[in-house]
Amino acid sequence: MEFAAEFEPDVIVSNELLFGVMMAAEKRGTPLALLTANLWCFPTREDVPPFGPGYTLAKSQSDLARDAVTRKLIRKFFDAGLPDLNAARALVGLPPLLHTLDQLDVARRILIGASAAFDFDADESSGRYAYCGPLFETPNWADGTAQMPDNGRPNVLISFGTTFQDQKSVLIRTMAAVETLPINVVVTLGPALADAKLPKIANVRVMAQASHDDIVPQCAAVICHGGHGTVLRPLKHGVPLVVMPMGRDHADNAARVEWLGAGVRLSERASSDRIKRALVQVLADEKYRENARRFAKRLADCDVSSRRAADWIASLTRTDQALAA
Repeated sequence: MEFAAEFEPDVIVSNELLFGVMMAAEKRGTPLALLTANLWCFPTREDVPPFGPGYTLAKSQSDLARDAVTRKLIRKFFDAGLPDLNAARALVGLPPLLHTLDQLDVARRILIGASAAFDFDADESSGRYAYCGPLFETPNWADGTAQMPDNGRPNVLISFGTTFQDQKSVLIRTMAAVETLPINVVVTLGPALADAKLPKIANVRVMAQASHDDIVPQCAAVICHGGHGTVLRPLKHGVPLVVMPMGRDHADNAARVEWLGAGVRLSERASSDRIKRALVQVLADEKYRENARRFAKRLADCDVSSRRAADWIASLTRTDQALAA
């Protein structure tokens, strides 16, 4: 609030988790837009399944009832923080809220760092939600390159994230799954697994750091945990996936991969044999690659979405200036 008083912004754009910024914008009466780096994580929409459980798009009345009950439960979880939120609001002279997620109502625009085509073909033409397209930022540690072997065998990438999720055991099971297959495999570790002691396998190359933008176009499939960037990069290049969700947004991303027909979802506890069968299925059935390529073409339209989102932010300023005049 002190900085805004000095800077006098016409619009504030903030992350969807920063409720303090939302309160400051509300107190000042400054137009607010929220930007999430992947899927929308709050149960405030009814056109897509509630975030968290990894539900697919509702196809029946029972599915709709499931979604409604889940949204209600998630809202109650957030209300555990309502007393603290209202205490903070009182400190800046704002009235109390009935529910924690009512704080989101101050945002006039919500920008989602994903493709509407990925998010169950969500409607972009109405409401206050807009899709910017995936935010394909390359991590600053991913500076390595990898030239895959040119021996006629399919190339496969295995990646289970860059932050700690206790993923060593699933990685070792996955490496065992590919050991006897006639494929070339690259495993990227990132900071979370940089010091992990892993088995040495003849057809597996382990890299502490490497750019997926460099590796993925050379691959026939990717096995991953389901992080948003790790999923969207293969789809961007028309490469199918085997997704093994481990938490966070992983299950919801995996559900969308399934819905697109661009891959297979497995439990993170799946055995090496089960992982092997899933990978063979994705490599052997051309429909997965065809569906991934079909989606890749739709991703090319994301520039249109990002321009629309930028125009939305600009419109907040124009609208307020017109009202002031």
